[in-house]
Amino acid sequence: ICGSFARIRCLKQQPCYLKCSPEKSASFFSKVTYSWFSRVITLGYTRPLEREDLFELNESDSSYTVCPIFEKQWRKEVLRTQERQKVKASFHKEADTTKPSLLYALWNTFKSVLIQVALFKVFADILSFTSPLIMKQMIIFCEHSSDFGWNGYGYAMALFVVVFSQTLILQQYQRFNMLTSAKVKTAVNGLIYKKTLLLSNVSRQKCSATHGHDIKPQSPLVCSFSNSDGHFSPLARAGSSSASRGGSPCICYTNKCFSCN
Repeated sequence: ICGSFARIRCLKQQPCYLKCSPEKSASFFSKVTYSWFSRVITLGYTRPLEREDLFELNESDSSYTVCPIFEKQWRKEVLRTQERQKVKASFHKEADTTKPSLLYALWNTFKSVLIQVALFKVFADILSFTSPLIMKQMIIFCEHSSDFGWNGYGYAMALFVVVFSQTLILQQYQRFNMLTSAKVKTAVNGLIYKKTLLLSNVSRQKCSATHGHDIKPQSPLVCSFSNSDGHFSPLARAGSSSASRGGSPCICYTNKCFSCN
């Protein structure tokens, strides 16, 4: 175990030969269009990419930053569960079998990003509801040609702004969603691997058919997270089908307005 931690420490202290990511210094337009990554795509088209061609991960996205924060929240959740068990045991004879909640620890670790992802999805759904309403006004304007001409230009410009904004927000939603999913899997996998290093020989023999294979006990848990899709978070799963659900009331509202007219 000491040798494993020593190797991890040596890896952490090794100098980084990768280049810093230009995403930090890129402009807003470059981040939205991913033009800062165009050079790597062009280089990969001409020849196979090498390690020196890639960029270093952002510090906030690396395992050195994500794993310690999640481990801190997990320890808080374990202590909170133990204190609650002691309090219940002092009043009741039956022991409390409540276990620490992994989802609660994940929520405390990534709640700011998850809320941001949820807000992006809400704004995108609002804009998707607004587009048919603008199109309805454009159809009414075409049917009544006696109206002022500037109304049509206004409706066209408003529709362009709404659709363009919806595309940008959905792009940011997908980006933060996939990034949060990768952080969650990194944090959980890091905690599982660290727990495996602390297992006793008896526990290892129970979990592994071959003595000394540290990778065996956590393989099913790691694979379950690694094989999960990008929409890991419950907020993303709930919002993935919200567009189809949000289109139904929009169509009903539009049909009702047409029937009234």
